[in-house]
Parts: sequence; structure tokens; C-alpha cells
Amino acid sequence: MRDTTVERATPVEISDESLGEILIRWNRMFWWSGVRPMLQRMVAADLTLAESIVLRSLGRGPLTVAQAAACLMLSHSAASRAVDRLVRDGFVAREENPEDRRQKLLTLAPRGVELVGEMEGIAVGRLEQMIGVLSNEERGQFHTLLSQILLRHTAQLAENSGNLPCQVGPFALEDAAADRDDELITKR
Repeated sequence: MRDTTVERATPVEISDESLGEILIRWNRMFWWSGVRPMLQRMVAADLTLAESIVLRSLGRGPLTVAQAAACLMLSHSAASRAVDRLVRDGFVAREENPEDRRQKLLTLAPRGVELVGEMEGIAVGRLEQMIGVLSNEERGQFHTLLSQILLRHTAQLAENSGNLPCQVGPFALEDAAADRDDELITKR
């Protein structure tokens, strides 16, 4: 039987932990407070994890089926089955790609937009509760640090991985790379 007791530590014990140990605690809290409720909503909507990933990726912009397959790290046929179900259930629209008529372009249908917004709203609401224990000044510091982590990591992904079909974070990789290039130009 699995131990379900919650590991509690005093503020002094936590402050003595390494950054790695604190990140493990943060990850657990993030999972239980933000990700788990979002996944519960996904299950309530009768979505598989693959379908949820496709929806959330489409929330950041249109994809082809091949790009969706790359996001999922699945074969084209497996991704196509997930997409077929999302189209059938009214979450995704599939249209001819105006740039290549042989391809289909996937976008969120209104029902998909609503569900993605609801799922992300659940996660964000729970995470806002977590950081609600911070003072205004601490929230400002947290915001600044988190923004820097996102910007730098996304730019690093773009630099190391090129133009990935999946969109990471709050913006597409190519947008982060363009922002980084603009920043380098203005600093010169």
C-alpha cells in the first residue's frame, strides 16, 4: 500500500534545503495544486492525454497533423486518430491548409477554445492561490524571476532546437528567438 502521508517541514528546514530539494517540493505542490485539477477536468471531458496535449498546443496556434504528431512524439497515424476524435467531438476544426492544399490545418473550434480556457484557468487559479501567501513585493520579485526564466529558457530551446512544431510556454519558440534577436540588436 502506498504511503499517502504529506511530508511537512518547518520553514527553517526548508530554508536549509538545497535548491534541488526545494524544486522537488515546488514540483509536488505545483502538481497537486495546479496540474492535477486540470487533468481531472480533462478526464471529465473524456479526453486522453494525447488529445489534451493537442488541444493545448492548438491553443497557441494552428498545426498540421504532422506537427501535432511531432508534439505528441507519436506516429502520424496515431496522432491522426486523436485528431479525428477531437474533430468528431467538436473540439477541433480541420480545414485545408491555404499554403499546401495537400495538408489539413487544425485549429480550435469554439468548444475547444472554451475547454482549453477552462483547463488553463483551473491551473492558473490554483497557482495564484499558491503564490497568494506572498507579499506584494515578493509577488513582484516572483513575477520578475519567473518572466526571466521563461524568456531565457524559451530562447535557449529555440536556439538549441531550431523551429519546433510544438509551442512552448506563453509564446511560440520562433517568437522568443525573434525577441532575443531584437534584444541583441538593441543592445549593440
